[in-house]
Amino acid sequence: MKGERAPIHTGSSADLAFAVLVLGAYFTTFSAITQISVKELVALTGLGMLYLSIGVYGYSYCVRSKNLPLQLAYFAVQICLGSLIIYLSGQTSYNALLLLPLAGHSVVLLKEPWWYVANGVLMLAYTVTVRLLTGGWDVVWVNLPIFLAGQISVLVFTQMTVGEERARREIQGLVNRLEAANEQLRDYAIKAEELATATERNRIAREIHDGLGHNLTALNMQIRAANAVLEKNPLKAQGFLVNAERITHEALADVRQSVSALRARANDDRPLQEQIKGITELWGDTKTEILVSAMGPTRLLSSQVMWTMFRAAQEAISNSIKYANATRIEVILDYRDPKIMEMRIVDNGVGAENTDGGFGLVGIRERAELLKGMVEILTAQGEGFEIRISLPTGEV
Repeated sequence: MKGERAPIHTGSSADLAFAVLVLGAYFTTFSAITQISVKELVALTGLGMLYLSIGVYGYSYCVRSKNLPLQLAYFAVQICLGSLIIYLSGQTSYNALLLLPLAGHSVVLLKEPWWYVANGVLMLAYTVTVRLLTGGWDVVWVNLPIFLAGQISVLVFTQMTVGEERARREIQGLVNRLEAANEQLRDYAIKAEELATATERNRIAREIHDGLGHNLTALNMQIRAANAVLEKNPLKAQGFLVNAERITHEALADVRQSVSALRARANDDRPLQEQIKGITELWGDTKTEILVSAMGPTRLLSSQVMWTMFRAAQEAISNSIKYANATRIEVILDYRDPKIMEMRIVDNGVGAENTDGGFGLVGIRERAELLKGMVEILTAQGEGFEIRISLPTGEV
């Protein structure tokens, strides 16, 4: 949880340091004792082993535990045991080392303000023990500053060590999080690249179908018309072939443009109405009448909107001539709403029962959706076909 300190596992080095201090205190204590009974020796040795065992195993258990009462109980037991050992030894010098490791333990185990409390009790216990042992305050005032200096040194050193350990862990945690974030970014980059590739493939497919497919359809019809009248009316057939040649140039230009940029025609700044009228010219002398009109004042549109409308008109006109057997197609451009550009394409062909459409209609929908637009199809068997395209736009 946030704000909760992670336990610091000091490991075998801290246990070894604790054991060395305790044994050192015992050696100096026994070297200073001139007379001691077997009972006192056994008692001091047993208490020392108990104090050392709790200081190693009990401390390790408390480090792993987050139970504050258990941690406070550890200090209570150890302070009492250490004070009792000092009292029974009858020495007030080096045996004070027994209590100093507890100051370091308090920094590791306890949070503020509990480790202040533990160290205050530790100093008080030492003061009371020395006072009871000597029966006066003179020795207390001599030894207490030494003990306090040692206690502060241990606290400062332990705090520095613990701070470095926590900083190292935070840095390592940050490194781990950064590595995980980098891994996610790599995954996202791969997915984004795959999505971009798929999107570009769909875009290329739409361009090929809407551009080259439309031109090839018109070219095929011109050639078939030329073959149909070649023997009876060579002059008219020649007109169809001229149209076919012009369509071929249009197809080549469209292919170059699609392959090079796959964007709207940068060099075609004609109004949308004129561009759509250019589509009708590709069909030459077909029996289908194609009318283009506008409602409202004509205005400039963004290249994306222009190109989407142009391709939609191209696809719809091609479908009406090729599949619907329409004799009349009307394209109506509606500029009246300054925020919406709408185009209606209506034919008098055979209509359809299924409005799902083929790849061409799917491409129209995809183009409109990319610009947050809408496509609506109205048709029925024998009642013609109408497609409405609405794109959000504005004055340029």
